[in-house]
Amino acid sequence: MATPASPVVNTATGPGKFRPVQWALAFFLGVASTVLIARAAFFHTSRPTERQDAAVVQTIDLNRATKAELLQLPGVGDHLAEDILSAREQRGGFREVDDLRDVKGIGPMRLERIRPHVRVETPNVTVVSGSLAEPSAEKKPQRRAGTVKKNPSPNLKIDINHASAAELQQLPSVGPVLSQRIIELREKTPFRNVDELRHVSGIGPKTLEKIRPFVTVGDAANEVNNKSE
Repeated sequence: MATPASPVVNTATGPGKFRPVQWALAFFLGVASTVLIARAAFFHTSRPTERQDAAVVQTIDLNRATKAELLQLPGVGDHLAEDILSAREQRGGFREVDDLRDVKGIGPMRLERIRPHVRVETPNVTVVSGSLAEPSAEKKPQRRAGTVKKNPSPNLKIDINHASAAELQQLPSVGPVLSQRIIELREKTPFRNVDELRHVSGIGPKTLEKIRPFVTVGDAANEVNNKSE
């Protein structure tokens, strides 16, 4: 009786062997898994400012914003938020969005990143960068787009010892709060020279240089000088 033939095992495709197609599929799955893991890690470790750009969905009033609200702005961290609050206090409030350039750490590029997300509100007008602000439920101020800039006449000369609050507000960067501080200080002692405006809270070196071409001191200062002599 004939012995049955042994089964032929194909060593190329037998147990424990991968076909080329299986190798290709395994390689593809490995690469896809690596890419997904890398993207997930990037999302969780991306910088806060990158996520903030998408998080800010409405404009923030620079004159009323809290520190927590300022921290939502792109590129604004803890120290810069504190500097913005300090500058706001010193100046008696921001007059326009461009005033942020006077804050240490805010250059032209950072300002342009912040600009779409901020506005400056005053009693009579809501100033918004790039769009109109929605009026609040309590009041509906006149709305204007863009920022309000003063362009005093080159011939303007205001006597800081006699000017009214309205006249002082014609000066660059001087609003109702700052003009009142100027008046209160001169009532105690008239200004003897323009540089003494530095004693007014909210007038720093940059603001003084903006004001200097348009101001002078009057007779009251001369009387003080004569008495001191």
